[in-house]
Amino acid sequence: MISNLSGAAVEAIVGDYALQAERGSVSGTLIRRPRIGLYRPWRASMDEGWTRWLLEQYGFQFSSVYNHDVVAGDLGDRYDVIVIGDMSASQITAGFARGSVPPRYAGGIGNEGVRALDEFVRSGGTLVTWNSSSIFAVDALHLPVKNATADIPRDEFFLAGSIVAMTVDPSHPVMSGMPERSKVFVARSPVFTVEEEFVGSVFAKYQSEGSPLLSGYLLGEEHLQGFASGLDVYHGDGHVILLGMRPQWRGQPFGNFRIVFNAALYSDGVANLAPANDDFWVVPEEEGEEGEANDSGSGQRDRRMGGERR
Repeated sequence: MISNLSGAAVEAIVGDYALQAERGSVSGTLIRRPRIGLYRPWRASMDEGWTRWLLEQYGFQFSSVYNHDVVAGDLGDRYDVIVIGDMSASQITAGFARGSVPPRYAGGIGNEGVRALDEFVRSGGTLVTWNSSSIFAVDALHLPVKNATADIPRDEFFLAGSIVAMTVDPSHPVMSGMPERSKVFVARSPVFTVEEEFVGSVFAKYQSEGSPLLSGYLLGEEHLQGFASGLDVYHGDGHVILLGMRPQWRGQPFGNFRIVFNAALYSDGVANLAPANDDFWVVPEEEGEEGEANDSGSGQRDRRMGGERR
């Protein structure tokens, strides 16, 4: 958005950069810039480094969040959104073993840090996770979400380092600006389904038929069909964003960067303005349980309709 420039100046910018632009009013809802924290473990994470680089390159204001910052609690006094890149639960909670490094660098956030994150979200904060950190969030915060491919053997399902097609809901702020059929990078990414207690919304999913593979390798496309790849889970008064993808993988998938940016800006003020899209996704039928799955799918729509956006 460009404002406070003369018409001639705006036209010059549009022409110089070959932009597609339109004039509009300045009316709207004022939203405060969120205070963004990026979790930075002492047990170094390549994905955290790439995320930090990406946010720095595009001028985001954010702070690194270390283990002691999380354990100290009262996260809502300092942050509106906390982002955790692709890293395992053990890297987050346990970190380096005691005695293997100087004491200040040993350990992770532990159970105390998990409780602090839980309180942060329940009090209105947003926790953004993708890939392995999404599984951490599901398990640590006891979210009513499952990884539908977790127990499938590798000789039946394998998807790593590939580009796939996903159907997304551009009306949800996390997918704002993305085409409805998007090309997204994945690498051993979780595939989501939800349990009966789920309240929230789904903003990205796999197609219900055929293969979504565009480039790379995929074995077992049937294990993706109809399942979710992006969720906004309501948790207390806050939100947990679960992304089954690698939207900033090594700084390369430029078409996916806006997913990272949108998620990092998804504070409660933005969430309160998000429109509902109750028909975007239903729980896919499980093989051999058609009747039960149909009931589950209908219930998921009811849960979304019953969940109040905050």
